[in-house]
Amino acid sequence: MYNASSRSRGSECGAVLVLALLIVAIVSALAVQFAYTFSLNLSRVEYRSYGAQAQNYLLGAETLAGVVLQEDAKNTESDNLTEQWAQTIPPFPTDHGMLEAHLEDAHGRFNLNSLVDKVSAENNPAGDQAARFTPQQRRFIRLLQTFEDYPLTPDQAIEITEAVIDWIDDDDEPFGFGGAESLHYSRAQPPYEPANQLFNSVSELRLVAHMTPELYRLLEPLLVVLPKDATMNVNTALPPLLRTINNEDDLRPLDERALADLLEDRQLQQYETVSDFFSSPVVTNLAPNAVSTNAGFGTESSYFILHATASVGEQVRFLTSYLHREDEKVSTVQRRYTSY
Repeated sequence: MYNASSRSRGSECGAVLVLALLIVAIVSALAVQFAYTFSLNLSRVEYRSYGAQAQNYLLGAETLAGVVLQEDAKNTESDNLTEQWAQTIPPFPTDHGMLEAHLEDAHGRFNLNSLVDKVSAENNPAGDQAARFTPQQRRFIRLLQTFEDYPLTPDQAIEITEAVIDWIDDDDEPFGFGGAESLHYSRAQPPYEPANQLFNSVSELRLVAHMTPELYRLLEPLLVVLPKDATMNVNTALPPLLRTINNEDDLRPLDERALADLLEDRQLQQYETVSDFFSSPVVTNLAPNAVSTNAGFGTESSYFILHATASVGEQVRFLTSYLHREDEKVSTVQRRYTSY
């Protein structure tokens, strides 16, 4: 015989079971969400804590670099790669990771702002291609021809150099056939204007006419942006830059064999003055007329680049600082943190 009360009790038990399962599901979902949120917040705290600790280590490396440069200024007048500041320091452990750093002479790179000055009309004989350019501009033309993976002819290098000169000069008249002023850049999509002032960053070079991403990647490690009168240190110049030293009327770079001779000579002696360098038998043999184009060279440096890496836990931070040394005072003129 069918019992209505039994049927009612069965329905109630089923509803209770469904409700219980629903509650369990909700609680489980909340528990997962709470666990995820807790883990995420914990990771954020750890990231910030380790990141802040890594940043402090990097600032400590910057301070130490300043002390080393100050001590160097007390002991020597010229700067070269045998001095303490130029030595590679192996990574050393910290409380929760590692720290490594090294200094680079910014005067060992090519200063883009040195291209801004032009040869006056009276010093530019008709038909003399090399005479159209300053010694620094000739060196940049040669530098552009030093890449085996991106070979350029002298005419192509001249075209790029003329566009760079137009980017930083203060007029709107194209310089040579490769020059590019506002009319040229107005045709770009989107259009933009040339800076018509000194470079603030090497990365600006990517905007200059005739510059390709491939060529920029090759050039970027060799370039720096300093005051226009900053000289290139012959004791610390990067090897490709030594190839840019040649006779005044030759816009081609020195070959690899000549570079090897220059590097060997530099290892045997450190030049106290620019005259010592250009009177070296190796230099006079390779480029006997180069002494007449020694403008823009030096043996003393006042700008340095600190490259530092700090790892704390699983966090890694990188610092690039530009340091300026004047007399025995060192200051930071630019600082950039990255996580890659």
